[in-house]
Amino acid sequence: MLLTPNQLKVLDFVSLYIKKNRYAPTIREIAKHHGCVHSNIWRILKDIETKGYVKIHKGKMRGLEVTNHGNSIQE
Repeated sequence: MLLTPNQLKVLDFVSLYIKKNRYAPTIREIAKHHGCVHSNIWRILKDIETKGYVKIHKGKMRGLEVTNHGNSIQE
């Protein structure tokens, strides 16, 4: 499934953040970077997860993981 431009921007940010810091950003950090509210980011991340690009580990701080499917889109 293809990503929308906003979904791709969020996925790119998350992927680069993880590569740089070795841990995932929080929802609020992603929202701050994109200049929107965290509820919008949460919705985008859920849509990206449904498409198989990320895995959200509920109840875990920084519980966001880019899947192999998500990594391959970056290359």
